Amino acid sequence: MEIRKKNNLFMKNINLTETEKTPLIIFDYNKNLLEVIGKSFPEDPRRVYKILSDSIDEYNQDDLNINLFFEYLNTSSSKFFLELLRKTRKVKNLFVKWISEEGDEEMVEMGEHFSELSGIPFKYESKPE
Repeated sequence: MEIRKKNNLFMKNINLTETEKTPLIIFDYNKNLLEVIGKSFPEDPRRVYKILSDSIDEYNQDDLNINLFFEYLNTSSSKFFLELLRKTRKVKNLFVKWISEEGDEEMVEMGEHFSELSGIPFKYESKPE
């Protein structure tokens, strides 16, 4: 992990490899970018994603771009990521892109639901299967 000092805090870039039950997670402080790509259905998302939650709590920059591309999200992961999105509302210039596979209406609807519940407008993008 790369360490970068920001406003007297040492912020670590996060690069969590995708597993059978968890998505690829990249949080690059140099680029003000968070990307989450893949499936999420761990038994305890709070424990698995604690480093990400803590990093969002400590994030103190004006800009953040978030790209979310879920293939599948179980209920407990949905709750965790909704909570995480709500934490990002403190960012002055926040941009969230919700990416889904072309024709996956369920994931588009989930993105719309997340946007509505978090109070954050999303940009939607479809990728060919």
